[in-house]
Amino acid sequence: MNKLLAKRIVMFFGLLAVISVLFVFQLQSLAEENRLMKYIVNRNQNQDYNRLFDRSIYKSFTITFTQENFDQLLTNMQAYYDLYGNYRDNNLIPVDVSYTDGTGESFTIYEVGFRTKSNTSRNLPLTYDWRGRSVYHQTSFQLQFNATHSYPQGTNEYEILRQRRVFDLRQINFEYALPFEGQDDDAMITEAYAHQLLRNAGLISQQASYGLVYLKIDQLVVGFGLYTFIEPIDSTFLNKFFSKDLANNHGDLYKATDIDGFKANLSTTSEAQVGININEANERYQYHLSNNTQLGLRTDFTSFYQFITLVNNPLTYTTNIGNVIDVDKFLRFIAISYLIGNTDDFRNNGNNYYIYFQVLNNQAVFLSFDHDNALGFGKNQDLSDQYTVNYPLFLASDSLNPLIYHLLNQPNFQRIYLNYVEQFADQYMNYAVFHAEILQAKSLYEAELIAQNHLGNQVFGFRNSQWYFETKKNNAIQFVQEARTQLGFD
Repeated sequence: MNKLLAKRIVMFFGLLAVISVLFVFQLQSLAEENRLMKYIVNRNQNQDYNRLFDRSIYKSFTITFTQENFDQLLTNMQAYYDLYGNYRDNNLIPVDVSYTDGTGESFTIYEVGFRTKSNTSRNLPLTYDWRGRSVYHQTSFQLQFNATHSYPQGTNEYEILRQRRVFDLRQINFEYALPFEGQDDDAMITEAYAHQLLRNAGLISQQASYGLVYLKIDQLVVGFGLYTFIEPIDSTFLNKFFSKDLANNHGDLYKATDIDGFKANLSTTSEAQVGININEANERYQYHLSNNTQLGLRTDFTSFYQFITLVNNPLTYTTNIGNVIDVDKFLRFIAISYLIGNTDDFRNNGNNYYIYFQVLNNQAVFLSFDHDNALGFGKNQDLSDQYTVNYPLFLASDSLNPLIYHLLNQPNFQRIYLNYVEQFADQYMNYAVFHAEILQAKSLYEAELIAQNHLGNQVFGFRNSQWYFETKKNNAIQFVQEARTQLGFD
């Protein structure tokens, strides 16, 4: 063999080796790309969002746990309870989530973060009876589509998951129809409908719909019942409704809740109850800063303290109240809230609302949440057991809430408030519409709830809703007429 031929043979095999290495590298790259593709959601987010919150469409979620991950959820919750006496552990558990609806849409999202949620109603989803038999329990929960789990920052998985949205949301809340004092809300649509009434009244409010939830634990499938799906109030929500400043920042968003019996009623004592929650230490505040936290290190809440000072000063309401709050939206808010009859809300219990300070003018906007106790059902703090249908338009308890008390002591604001109560009562307190929506939900879900033996309510009912809608509407209109006469507005 001459040297030239030997050289060519060596070159050929060398080239073949290079090609082989490149081919293997390309196969590995394709395999990595295919592996990562399962985390990417290439869908029309706006269309999915609209379908999800269209209450006329059937919807179902199946949430799949490995046995190990489900056991870890229970272990984490129990460990938190052993430390603090409640189950409010917020560690995220990886699950796969499959969605299907009545339009033929069906898809699966992988490695979603799952945690239980709620304060007083949070419970273990599985316990055991005295004979060691499994007993499953409905519990409210949250899915976080942008959870990064244990993937290190900078990895492909981390970067894809961190930015992931599903239904044009980073996360979504699931609430079940919570019984109260042994009674079930067999209407099961109360919360979603209450949010619709808020939007009807011209307010910014979360979208809400409902559908079935299944939990699949390895090969075991458990029907967990009908749940309300609720859009969270977070940065995605703020992007939809509020402007940013030139630095691309939103204003501060505070979540206000009743903590340990202390009401978030904006009194001057509220200043000591402002901060950033530290869940792992069970440290929570009545006014929890939800954004702009500087990685949890922020300690300056001066703007909130100034807000508290202003709303407690009677002079504010005759000089610059329009700079402090969006007055028209606030009067709409308390008018429609009066008709909804939620006694666990801002006005009645100093609970369940957000205050958002708009970044361009620092004007406060109130955003309410958690309306399962409404429309004639739930946590009935009306001592007459009449679910607020006889509540006066100006409550004695308003004296404990400086914003409402001082605002509704101004004749010009009293007129606007009374006009909104009358308008909203006439236009939106319509039992026939509520009745029709219950019938629609019944036709979509009741047969499957029964056939699959779901937890919770399986049969839709109308409870006291006709009485509530009609009595509340008639009384409200009558009370408005009487108030106008008493205040000299006629």
